[in-house]
Amino acid sequence: EIAYRDRALKRIIAARDIKEGEIIKKEDVRLNRPKISKGYFKIEDVIGKYLKKDIACGEPISEEVL
Repeated sequence: EIAYRDRALKRIIAARDIKEGEIIKKEDVRLNRPKISKGYFKIEDVIGKYLKKDIACGEPISEEVL
């Protein structure tokens, strides 16, 4: 059940390619069920934060990139 729940939860992913140093805005992210079960669940946890490295469209936004 835990494995299923991890896959079923939506995570925040990049809605476009975002470059290092950019501030994340609401239109830069969306919720989705990525193949990788890492990343944030709440949009408000990433809005207004800077990226430490480039991230491609569709990639989950995780602590490693913020």
